[in-house]
Amino acid sequence: MSESRGISVSVIVCTLDREADLALTVSSLLDQTELPEELVVVDAGRSSGVRNRLERQIGDALSLVYARTSAGLTLQRNTGVRMASGQLILFLDDDVYLAADFIQVVKRVFSGDNDKKIQAVQCCIINQYEDAPAVRIGPLHVPSVPITSLIHRTIAHVFLLPTKGDGSIKASGFQARAADDRAAGLVEALSGCACFRKSAFRDIAFDEALEGYGWMEDVDVSRQLKARGLRAYYEPQAILLHRNSPAARTGSVALGRMVIDNHAYLFRKHRSGRPFETAAFLWSCIGLVMLALLRLDLRKAYGMLASAGIAVSSACDGARHI
Repeated sequence: MSESRGISVSVIVCTLDREADLALTVSSLLDQTELPEELVVVDAGRSSGVRNRLERQIGDALSLVYARTSAGLTLQRNTGVRMASGQLILFLDDDVYLAADFIQVVKRVFSGDNDKKIQAVQCCIINQYEDAPAVRIGPLHVPSVPITSLIHRTIAHVFLLPTKGDGSIKASGFQARAADDRAAGLVEALSGCACFRKSAFRDIAFDEALEGYGWMEDVDVSRQLKARGLRAYYEPQAILLHRNSPAARTGSVALGRMVIDNHAYLFRKHRSGRPFETAAFLWSCIGLVMLALLRLDLRKAYGMLASAGIAVSSACDGARHI
């Protein structure tokens, strides 16, 4: 038996009214070369039949832990952490599909870290409607048709918005997400689906003050890890497809408000007083609105502008008191 097979894994999936998507995600778990010991599903949806459907799908393949909570990704994830029993905790969105060796690869990283300095492993996330190369993951074929145009990517880079990159955290507070063309190694920024040692949650937690579904919770956790001297590692061979399901999505105006509000909240929370920090934050807010307008998402841009005044005021006021 390999050393990695002695490491127990709990998979936490937080879900909200995406039963078909959830079933596909679970099917990719059941097809793993090394199964997790436990699946923790934290459900904030309206249907009362999710648990029964999961039990039928999983059978005796692995242990199911099921809980219902109110909606909110950070609340749901914290609930899942308290219920999970594994040494490793893998967080998955409910609309992803894993390569068959995903868990095996992630466990190999942790088992090779003899000093236990790595507290989190970031996987290679392929976003189906943004940066997908031609690839086949299980039964799913992803064509090479990136929808994000060159001008969109250019604006994201110029205005310090989230982009693919070297795994660092930008001056604006957004991440340069480590992606398929980056070599394995230590990173600052986690992005969405990541695997943690459960022991890391003695020192960190998901911030339930984040609004809406908790957008930017990954940035916040990344910065918590960094502040405590805990390391994160990027493993490009652990591949998953994020299918960006349209089901149960937040309305555009509310989404725009949440984007600005959460960005401003985390700016205040993690502000360090470095030169140009406030300017970078304000510059990125302008870029967020520009990108929404370029995509003709006028309602999202309206929501951003509705929150921008308070965000700018709080950022500038905080800068004066550093």
